[in-house]
Parts: sequence; structure tokens; C-alpha cells
Amino acid sequence: VSTQRNGGQSFDIFSPFMNASAEETNQDVPFELLPANAGINISQWKIHAHKCAMLNSIERDYFSDKVGIGSLPVMLYGKNFLEFAHSNGSFVFQLNAIDAMQGCKLTGQRDPVLVPAANLWAKKKHGEDVKPLAIDHDWTFTTTYRGSVIRQGNPSEEGIESTTESIPIERLKRRDPILWYDELTLFEDELDDNGTATLSCKVRVMPSCVFALLRFWLRVDGVLVRLIDTRIFHSFDSNYILREHQEKENSFEKILQAGFLMSSEWQLDPNQADAVSSYLVTKRSITDKIYIDV
Repeated sequence: VSTQRNGGQSFDIFSPFMNASAEETNQDVPFELLPANAGINISQWKIHAHKCAMLNSIERDYFSDKVGIGSLPVMLYGKNFLEFAHSNGSFVFQLNAIDAMQGCKLTGQRDPVLVPAANLWAKKKHGEDVKPLAIDHDWTFTTTYRGSVIRQGNPSEEGIESTTESIPIERLKRRDPILWYDELTLFEDELDDNGTATLSCKVRVMPSCVFALLRFWLRVDGVLVRLIDTRIFHSFDSNYILREHQEKENSFEKILQAGFLMSSEWQLDPNQADAVSSYLVTKRSITDKIYIDV
């Protein structure tokens, strides 16, 4: 996720100082890295990433039944999750593939995305006795998932309130040592060679706080791009998690008109979402506080 320094220079708050040396690390802050560098115990938290291989065919069938969606992303890491577990034993915040896929179900709240050939197909099929398919999901796998709050072992919406407070970006720009960093993919699909859809997350832990990004990135070639970011921030001296959610998109046509070159090189760039982000239109923005104790 990129921000802007003074003067407009791009600044990625995840990448500048990934590997803090022992000399840089504040030894006054006790922490313990988990085995295999899978996470960290710090302050009152156990923060860890669980990574597995893609689901096999049997696991995919189980996952499909559990989520209630017939078609799943080709590359589905259904066992992957990022978890923030508080030492009170009752509060957990999690980013996981199962709950994220629930958001791919059709709700009628978003206009369907059509590939360029859709109108041609429609004209070709006009007048023919064609039985429509029963579709139970958004074929682009767009999800507005913002994370899962779990209290006493059960999903919960308690202790969540809207706020005007913002994540302190200037604080995240400081050269504080990174005690632990990880990233994982929840799913990815090339949309039958029509583009790409990816859901991934990153996390970094500093001596005084933790910051994570859940990102859904969609590119339907010749049609549109969509970027849905959920940023998670917690200062270890506070009693809440700050969550910022933003949905942005724009059509290929309007992005090209604005002067952005959507080249083949850009389509292969792993940072393509950040490159085009400033050309997208914000459709929805929500910020809330998730209180740890209720």
C-alpha cells in the first residue's frame, strides 16, 4: 500500500525497513517470535499467519459446500489466515478465506461485470432456446470482506462503532524496527484469461503497534479495474483496533482518457494496483473502531 511523501514521491509503508537488525530493535519491548517465524507474541497479543498449500479437489468440494458457492477461484488457499489473538482469551480478529468467499455471493447490490464479448454472445444467442445458468456468485470473485471479529469463540458484531479517526500514516512512516512481517494469499484467479482477481494480506509488527492490509485486486481486461483495501491498525497502548475500508474502481476507457498507459508491462507488474490507484474513483469508504473488551 502506497502513500505520498511531501512532493508527491511514492512511499510504500510496507517495504522500506523490512529487516530490523538486533542493534535497531528496541530491546526494552519484550517479544517472542513463534517457531518457523510464523508469528509473534508481543504486548498482550499473539499475531500469527497460518499458511498451507492450495486446496485439493476433496477440500475444494468441502469448501464449496461450506461457503455455498458452486464455482471457486482456481488458486484457493482455503486454510490460510492471519490472526490477532488477545491474551484475554475471548477476543480474536481474523482474516480468512472462508469468510472472504462468503462476500462473493450475488446480492444484487453491484452491477455485474461483463467481458467485451458479452454483447456479441447475447446477440448470437438471441432467439435460440437457451436455458440460463443458475449463477450463485460474482464471477469476478469481488468481495467486500473486512475481517472477522470473534468473541468467546463465536462471530460477533458487538463493540464496533463508526469513527472519524484515521490510521496515523505519519507514525507508520517512521523508521521504527519491524519485529515481524509476513504476507499471504487467500485466493487468486485469472478469470478464464480475462484478467486477474486476487485477495491477499500483509502484516508488519513494530514495538508499539501492528499494521495490516487486506487487499482485493480485480482487473478485467478492456473493462475495468477494482481495488478494495481494508487497513487494520492497533496501537498496543489502546483498547481498540482501527479499521479503514475503501472500495475504488474505474473503467479502462476512463483510465486511458486520464492518461494512464495500461500496457502489457503494467499488466505483468506485481505492483500494478498501486500504480493505477490514483486513477480510480472511490465508491465507498468506512472507518470503524473494534473494541477489544465489550
